[in-house]
Amino acid sequence: MTRVTSISDQIVLRESWRAQMRDGSLPSKKRLRRDVFTGADQRKFHGDFVHKERVIDKDTNRYRELVRTESGEIIHDVDELLTDHFGNGSAKFKKNQPEHGGEP
Repeated sequence: MTRVTSISDQIVLRESWRAQMRDGSLPSKKRLRRDVFTGADQRKFHGDFVHKERVIDKDTNRYRELVRTESGEIIHDVDELLTDHFGNGSAKFKKNQPEHGGEP
């Protein structure tokens, strides 16, 4: 009797990088002037990996984010004024909170 056993594993390497520009002459909460992220990022809800390119630039008042699936399909594409970018991610409004600019 011949017995054949096969074991297979797969390792997938993904990379990302982040760069931040700070102005040391400003107070700590205002020091971060530009934040750039590009590369693989895992979506929390779906658990899959996407390719994300994001630039947050306070000096030029820009928010730019492009998110693609691993197959290249664009699932999120935003280019707007940073001052207009609110109510997203961890800044989403809670049910018991007034909306941006509303009365408390």
